[in-house]
Amino acid sequence: MRFAPKTERARRNSVRTRLTLAVLGVIMLSWLLGLVTFRFFLEQDIKRFNADMEGRDRGRISIVGPMGRLSFDRPPDAPAGPQPPGGPPPGQSSNGRPGPGGPKRLPRPFSESMMAQAVAGVVLALFAGWLLSRNFTRPLSALAEGARAFHNRQLSHRIPVSGNDEFSDLAVTMNEMADEVGAQIQALEDDAQRRRQVLADVAHELRSPVATLEAMTAALQDGLAEQPERRAEALAYMRDSTGRMKRLVNDLLEVARLDLHEIPLSRSPVDLRDIVEDAVNSHRAAAEQAGLRFAPFADDEAVMVEADALRLSQVVDNLVENAISYAGSGTEIRVSVTREPPGIVVEDNGVGIPAQHLPFVFDPFYRADQARTPGENHSGLGLRIARGLMEAHGGTLELESAEGKGTRAVLTLPRGTAGDA
Repeated sequence: MRFAPKTERARRNSVRTRLTLAVLGVIMLSWLLGLVTFRFFLEQDIKRFNADMEGRDRGRISIVGPMGRLSFDRPPDAPAGPQPPGGPPPGQSSNGRPGPGGPKRLPRPFSESMMAQAVAGVVLALFAGWLLSRNFTRPLSALAEGARAFHNRQLSHRIPVSGNDEFSDLAVTMNEMADEVGAQIQALEDDAQRRRQVLADVAHELRSPVATLEAMTAALQDGLAEQPERRAEALAYMRDSTGRMKRLVNDLLEVARLDLHEIPLSRSPVDLRDIVEDAVNSHRAAAEQAGLRFAPFADDEAVMVEADALRLSQVVDNLVENAISYAGSGTEIRVSVTREPPGIVVEDNGVGIPAQHLPFVFDPFYRADQARTPGENHSGLGLRIARGLMEAHGGTLELESAEGKGTRAVLTLPRGTAGDA
């Protein structure tokens, strides 16, 4: 699993940054709303106060301040006219009320405004806190729900991803983890299914030779094959059955070693032309008996590779045997060498393989015709072993086929192992 580095935008949109900005925003909004509320209620109180003072006698004192005009009744014992140059006596204001030097008491308008400011601040803080907690608990709830779903093996569940912060990074990571775990579980289930199928196929392949051995042994024991020719025939069946079982067991061991990457290769310089000539010559008689023929092999310049000659011959022999067994009578088989990239091509113009079966031909014991059993030289594992041997060499084996047009198998070896003689 690969994690992309966080971008500058992602760092700016981190949860810590958002939380800090949200707290600062709540404080600023609370302060501004409290200030506006304080000013609004104070102005309303001053207006009501001035309205109550309207209609009184003219002997009143008016003070114009930053918050508006304040009017006060003149005390009866206060002298009329302007104040003395020295101002009111200490502890008394210009209207005869207690001044800065006298007893202090917060006016009612101010106390009401401050109370309104406090209430508004608390309400705004509660509302902002609710929004803030909702904004941060929503992704946490989604993550918790996803974790519970994954714990309950509901790997198809996906956590919604929104934003570009740590929450979204965690959601993406958990979704990717669910994808990988789901893929691994599916691969394990598929592998278990393949193993069960292989065991069933092995039991099916062993059933026929075991039944033959059982029948021939019973015939010999019961005296049903006392004549020399019957005895020889029974022994021949037994020999063929044991040979078939031996090939199957050896191929199974070969597949197991390929899966464990325990196939030793004795690499040496090999001319691919020698591999092709040996394969054609060793199978020419079988091809003629089946009504097939080999196309002439063009003897060009040598194509040298570093490979295990025996293992490479095993691959080519398997491909040629398949062509002889399944291409059909009257088919021409062509085995040739390629230089770039170095490799071998085995092709025929026979019946071909149906498209729906082509992806599965390398599976163990797979047969396009389920009613057909493997022949004497086929265990149902040949193509699987051939591909494994090519991969052990660092090469590939690809199969191309079209129904009614023939089949083409292409062996390719790594470019670095090729050279000219």
